[in-house]
Amino acid sequence: TLEALLAQAERLAAGYDYEGAIALIQENEEFSGQQQAQDAVSRYQEIQSGLVEQDVNQVTHVFFHSLVIDTAKAFDGDSDANGYNQVMTTKDEFEKILNEMYNRGYVLVRLHDIAHEETDENGNTRMVKGKILLPEGKKAFVMSQDDVCYYPYMDGDGFARRIVIGEDGKPTCEMVLDDGTVSTGAYDLIPILEEFIQEHPDFGSFRPEEKTVTANVEISASICRMGGSPTAEELLEAADQIRRGAELVADLQSMNLSYTIEF
Repeated sequence: TLEALLAQAERLAAGYDYEGAIALIQENEEFSGQQQAQDAVSRYQEIQSGLVEQDVNQVTHVFFHSLVIDTAKAFDGDSDANGYNQVMTTKDEFEKILNEMYNRGYVLVRLHDIAHEETDENGNTRMVKGKILLPEGKKAFVMSQDDVCYYPYMDGDGFARRIVIGEDGKPTCEMVLDDGTVSTGAYDLIPILEEFIQEHPDFGSFRPEEKTVTANVEISASICRMGGSPTAEELLEAADQIRRGAELVADLQSMNLSYTIEF
């Protein structure tokens, strides 16, 4: 329907992808000629003309470790508590940081929006600066999560157990509760950030290629969890995960999508 098309375009525009919103409408043969559609295109074009180019040399970078979900377990006075207090962020703190950055006009962008590889006619590649356009007053930033691994020493200390792909195709986490049962939910940065952006699409947008890449997070996290002296079965499982990771990378390359791999 026209309403569905306009809603999809508005979602793209909310994440500052005005070019994508305009193309979505104009390429729809059924509805592009209707007045509502043309009005939306005109509105997006007007906003687009007033966007301000960001200085890619001045883009803020913030990073976090795995988030502390259960503070009582993390800060229980054992040998790890001080280290957690120095370098880790709690879920509550992270959500307050997101809200504060949002209120101050920060917009999440991809690392490859800042700079990316280009290949010339001779097959030579070089890094080139990207072009980030945002409304006046908005400030681009990138976010990363260091060491997305759930090591054995973190077991029982109030962290997620691993990242998995939920039934809806989005990244989520597993966490072991006090009674030993496993709960699935937003227990670390990636799903919490995903939920925040769903509620605040003008904070940034996850593109399809980014959603594909997150499917590889579980692979790297499970391998990192082994530690110590893995059994033959664990080594075989790790080998299978590496194989699936290689297949995923091959798929990404065949689709010419940007991606990052972290182990």
